[in-house]
Amino acid sequence: MVSIGIPTYERPEGLRNTLRYMTRQTYPNLEIIISDNCSSGNETRAVAEQFISEYPCIRYFRQEQNIGVMANFKFVLEKASGEYFMWAADDDEWESDFVEVCLKNSGPGCSVMTGFVTHYRKSGLRVSNRLPDLKCSSSPYQNAKNYMNCMQPSLFYGLHKRQSILFFLSDDFMYFYDCYFILKVILNGSFRTLPNDMLYAAGVDADEYVLKHPEPAQKQKLRYWPFYKAVVTLILKSKRVSLFEKIALIKDISMGVARLVRFHEKPFLKSSFKGKNVDVIEIEK
Repeated sequence: MVSIGIPTYERPEGLRNTLRYMTRQTYPNLEIIISDNCSSGNETRAVAEQFISEYPCIRYFRQEQNIGVMANFKFVLEKASGEYFMWAADDDEWESDFVEVCLKNSGPGCSVMTGFVTHYRKSGLRVSNRLPDLKCSSSPYQNAKNYMNCMQPSLFYGLHKRQSILFFLSDDFMYFYDCYFILKVILNGSFRTLPNDMLYAAGVDADEYVLKHPEPAQKQKLRYWPFYKAVVTLILKSKRVSLFEKIALIKDISMGVARLVRFHEKPFLKSSFKGKNVDVIEIEK
């Protein structure tokens, strides 16, 4: 069984579209879990109930109060029972064979993500994204090194062995957590990317991508140190890389974080990156 977790909030039409994509998957053995983060009105519930009447594999939960983005993502994972698991955002798009292709290319403890585009719906522009070269057969060191040279956060939305990502339930949020999550999967297990299979689209309802705080009321500035510290700690504690490899990876993540700082802290750079791949997209776009 593959469990699909859909955290949603105030986007009934987005939820409707996501459910259409998920219920049209060619892989049949699915469990779909919706967590409504206390949306106003009854539209979100109505959309869920419409699909549940036709697809009994769907379960709908409505939070009594807004529990925040991170907790909502944790909730759908907690409720999952499938051997494999994936998150599905309520503003993204998938080809009908996304789950099937990912599953065929998975392995013991190996997560999988296909190639994807960013779809700027307002203009209709679809921009392809670079993927790091990750293979189940590669060493944790080589995969981690390749990922740090192309920190594509949307790999978070790939297919994972559920048992291998349960660490997520006890992790705290930090900026760039999705990149930390992927590195943790790589160092604890493995990851495979399928750049030639363009089966996913990250949706953006604007002319260009704008980084948003996942908890808007807090209005915090970006913080890089917690992410850097967490990744360095992860590397140092890993028993699957040698001391020499740890030194090399710490150098790579230092350079990677420096690139993030340059990108996000120099506004004049943003115009030159408009419509192109960016280094980080947070969990909720």
